[in-house]
Amino acid sequence: MFDRILELKFSINWLRWIIYAALLLIVAYGVFPKSHDVLVFVAAVLGGIGVLISAMNEIDTRREEIGDGRARGALRFISDWNSPDFYHAKNKGRELLDHFEKNGFDNCQFVEERLQNLMDVLNFFEQMSIAIELGHADNAIARRFFKSIALHYWQITKPWIEKRRATKNNPRLICEFETLAKNWS
Repeated sequence: MFDRILELKFSINWLRWIIYAALLLIVAYGVFPKSHDVLVFVAAVLGGIGVLISAMNEIDTRREEIGDGRARGALRFISDWNSPDFYHAKNKGRELLDHFEKNGFDNCQFVEERLQNLMDVLNFFEQMSIAIELGHADNAIARRFFKSIALHYWQITKPWIEKRRATKNNPRLICEFETLAKNWS
């Protein structure tokens, strides 16, 4: 959203100098009673600067946490894709893709037996697309791993999905995956 304009981080050495400056102001406050107003003003300004520096560091830390969260989201999709629990859906989905390439999209027993597995894979891509769009998963990481897989699924199933949208009278069916495929093409 916002690019980094300024990055402020202080090491322990800077902290030591800030403490020395504070001690110097305290000593000056006692030694120069006529300059109390000026010394209080300088201390207030330095305190305000310290608060701003602290806030900037906190914002930067939060940005890093958000980026790490997006990366973890994308890596979670990769982990789920490679999970043994998802193997059956991927395997049967690939069999159905091969069938579509060789025999077209006719609705036969072979298709019916594997249809739910294909829908599981397509819904997986729907979820990933939504997560990327909402900023919960990193697009670059997901794209690096899934681009060829997702585009292969989209290219083969696109006519079938369009036919199914018409049959079900649901133009939003698998639309998030379509958006993802268009963005990655």
